[in-house]
Amino acid sequence: PAGTYRLPMKTDNTMHTAKDKTSDGHFLTLDGNINGRDGQLIFDTGAGGNFITPDLAQQYGLRVVESHMTLSGIGRKEGQLALADTLRIGDMAWANVPFFVADTRTGHAEADSISTRMLPVIGLPIMLQMQEIQMDFARCEFVIPATPTPNPLGESNLLRTESENLRLATTDGEDHPFHFHFDTGSYGTNLLPHWYARHKAEVDAIGTPDSLRTAGIGAVSITRSYRLPQMEFRIGHGTTTLQSVCVDTGIGLHDGQPQTADYLSGEEDGVIGLDLLERFKRVILNLKEMYMEAVAE
Repeated sequence: PAGTYRLPMKTDNTMHTAKDKTSDGHFLTLDGNINGRDGQLIFDTGAGGNFITPDLAQQYGLRVVESHMTLSGIGRKEGQLALADTLRIGDMAWANVPFFVADTRTGHAEADSISTRMLPVIGLPIMLQMQEIQMDFARCEFVIPATPTPNPLGESNLLRTESENLRLATTDGEDHPFHFHFDTGSYGTNLLPHWYARHKAEVDAIGTPDSLRTAGIGAVSITRSYRLPQMEFRIGHGTTTLQSVCVDTGIGLHDGQPQTADYLSGEEDGVIGLDLLERFKRVILNLKEMYMEAVAE
């Protein structure tokens, strides 16, 4: 039915582990229904398709239509393509919805303790159908307006890449251009090797050595990194400052070899995650006119 939809925005603390009970890491989730069964769905702008684990695909009664698919994440993984007869989110409904089905286990015990509890993931194809999603962090709700909001920027700052990812064009506090992979499936906002290569001397001088662990489909990446004390970020007209920013060097912590996530092109300066978005009152993701706007007040 036509109209504006308001859906509760929840957080799922699947990222918490027994070893890390103080972690703030979480996913954004919303209530949904797959094939008549209610459940929580992860809202993941970094997912080029909908995703579900084999156990959940069986529980929700998905129908396999293609038995051999290759999925890209941190690495690559063989999987299947399956259809859900129905997907419902609020009063919105879709029929014959494709999901990629793959075993998320990597052999890394800590990563697998999270991935084996992964909820079904709603990715870009469903979001494109919605046209605009407002993440209202002040009211903890998703808003899908009946009429998409006219672009207040005067231009597009969002690109849909060939790999079905979203790339945001923005600037830092000194108006230097940034190109970010936009990923609500990632909690942390990180700067990537492409940016580090241009700022190596500065980062080596003022950054605190650290390591970065990233888990995803097909692999776990553990790289050398640095922590910068703070950095200002801009999304549309909105600006905010993170007090601690991780810079990924792209060099393996243990073997010293270059590591690149399969889903990235290598041209991104960083990844925008939830820790940055949640500093704003509201973030507008408009997939009709391809722009992002953040409202601080």
